[in-house]
Amino acid sequence: DGSGSVMLLPDTAEDLWHAYNLLHKGDLVRCTTVRKVVKESNTGSTSSSKKRVMLTIDVQKVDFDPDSLEVRISGRVQSENQFVR
Repeated sequence: DGSGSVMLLPDTAEDLWHAYNLLHKGDLVRCTTVRKVVKESNTGSTSSSKKRVMLTIDVQKVDFDPDSLEVRISGRVQSENQFVR
């Protein structure tokens, strides 16, 4: 039925290509990413910082960029944390 789980630690461009071909719309992907977090003080001033967060995403679209050697996954976040709702 196609169900199951896989843990991938890509080392080469070919590994990323295989990951791209394994992912489909509707899959759940859990990975770390960096998010910009903006905080507003009582005076109205803002400050931003980057935070590494773990997300689970319901895959809607998968792209592979051979020039930058990246697999880009788009979709809806399925797990909330203090930085992502």
